[in-house]
Amino acid sequence: MDNGNPTISDNNIEDNTANYGGGIHVDDCSPTITNNAITGNSANLIGGGIFVSASSNLLPVDARPIGWGTLRQNIPIGVMVTLIPAEDVEYTIAGNTFLGNEHGAPLGYTEGAHVYFF
Repeated sequence: MDNGNPTISDNNIEDNTANYGGGIHVDDCSPTITNNAITGNSANLIGGGIFVSASSNLLPVDARPIGWGTLRQNIPIGVMVTLIPAEDVEYTIAGNTFLGNEHGAPLGYTEGAHVYFF
């Protein structure tokens, strides 16, 4: 998505591949992304599940989980998805479920594989 404020809700976003943001690529916009299953996506470079560019705000203030702050910020320490994700471990952020997203070369389950803030 580019230059807008779309709402992406109640979808299965699975088995997609791209260089950046295998499931969703957020560039220069402020989307609301809730209640989606984002699974099995891959990015050849970064952000297997969701890639968020520096010019974007992942969620408006009112949709952010407690502790995310009000500006474009990384997921705070202590939220499970910031840990190195393990294969077959499911994570939830703002109602989205992340499972099995990979990025990098070779593809792997490293930090940022589910959501990567650039």
